[in-house]
Amino acid sequence: MAKLHEVHQSRQRIHVMEKMNGCAIYGADLHLPHMLYAKGVVTGCPYGEIRAIHTEEALNIPGVRGVYTAEDIPGHNGFGAFCKDEPILAERYVKFAGDVVAVVVADSPVLAEQGAKAVRVELTPLKPVLTVEEALSGEIVINPAYPDNLCASQHLIKGDAAAALAQAEVVVEETYETAWVEHAYLEPEAVVVLPLEGGGLEMRGSTQNPFFNRNVICEALCLTEKQVVIHPDTLGGSFGGKCEQISAMAVRAGIAALRLNRPVSYVFTREESIQQSHKRHGIRTHIRLGADHTGILTALEARAVMDGGAYVNESPIVTWKSTNCGAGPYRFPAVYYENKAVMTNNMVCGAMRGFGTPQAIFALESAMNELAQRLHMNPLELRRKNLLRIGDTTASGHLLQGHVVSINTVAQRVAQTIRFDEKFETYSHQTGSIRRGVGIACSIRGVSFGADSEDVGRARLTVLPDGRVEVRCPMMEMG
Repeated sequence: MAKLHEVHQSRQRIHVMEKMNGCAIYGADLHLPHMLYAKGVVTGCPYGEIRAIHTEEALNIPGVRGVYTAEDIPGHNGFGAFCKDEPILAERYVKFAGDVVAVVVADSPVLAEQGAKAVRVELTPLKPVLTVEEALSGEIVINPAYPDNLCASQHLIKGDAAAALAQAEVVVEETYETAWVEHAYLEPEAVVVLPLEGGGLEMRGSTQNPFFNRNVICEALCLTEKQVVIHPDTLGGSFGGKCEQISAMAVRAGIAALRLNRPVSYVFTREESIQQSHKRHGIRTHIRLGADHTGILTALEARAVMDGGAYVNESPIVTWKSTNCGAGPYRFPAVYYENKAVMTNNMVCGAMRGFGTPQAIFALESAMNELAQRLHMNPLELRRKNLLRIGDTTASGHLLQGHVVSINTVAQRVAQTIRFDEKFETYSHQTGSIRRGVGIACSIRGVSFGADSEDVGRARLTVLPDGRVEVRCPMMEMG
């Protein structure tokens, strides 16, 4: 019987030795016999209607083996975590500057790039929607399925926040805004797609979610799950980014692998990664935070709107997550929290470390500091008065019981370690143009969802009709 290891025991991290000695194999390190190289074609136009795609000049370059467009995708031409509305290869419209309209496959990366530059796209530019305000006006509709450009809306209500704020002795009202954030992982996206006997494909490279990748490949290329093998290689960082985009890259390369019966490598440059990959949502949050004169919180009202970009992707789930965690680790008798995601012709947004929570917590914690100033109170003391304890109920309705609620202990230990109270008192009396500062903030976040269900880890075993046993455990070492 295999020896069981308890959670608290020290274990060597996966791939650590290979990474330390430089022997780890990443997607861009794969070099197979007769391998071809893919390059996507983008127009750089944020919004436009495609009139024609001319590939003849590219195909006349010696060493260019094929140029593929949306017409070459036999199945569903779309990908995305929540809604598969982002085209693998743009067909009629480009809706942001990173939309890929064609993919060139050649004998070398240099030839593939030359071929991509030779593809000519006839495009009629359209007026883009570039701000949240323009999107909410509804004058230009990006996706007819969302006529108001609103692709998600979440609400959390506990008690009567409006009435509580009307009676609050102190109210802070501010608006906070965060910008898009690029993942900037050390390893840009990279896949290699190999043809298998019988018309199937194997995908290797940097992927965070192999089951999602397989699903998109099957739907786009009309293959069964048995015909698609996903072989993840070492990940050089992900943080949520190497999920959806990898699927689109695999399909683009997979078209050529099936047509030419040769392995195809598709590796992003850093510029392509920044231009085409999904970003952390920028969120604007208007907050009203109420308390009594002693600093006990009485109500929170937050109205947030996020720019999801040109396609839906994970915006509905990110709005849900930020709404459920937006009240932080504090006791609030009354909460009204709403978050809306709008569609623009900006960069597409998706999962990134924190999944909407960092933006919400930034807004709330900033407001908490403003409240502390209004009350002439140490900001840590304000937090200590209101942090959740065992037996409390969170804003999303979770009763905290059966486990340790450690936020008070953690906050106290952090404060002692950095000598927060001492530094705050010292720095509060500075003058001059150059000053020192010290800050502390608290956050709440579930391991997975954080509300509405238990946070658990699980694997699934399925006995298939042919007698084989399938084990699903979608855990990847992110690097």
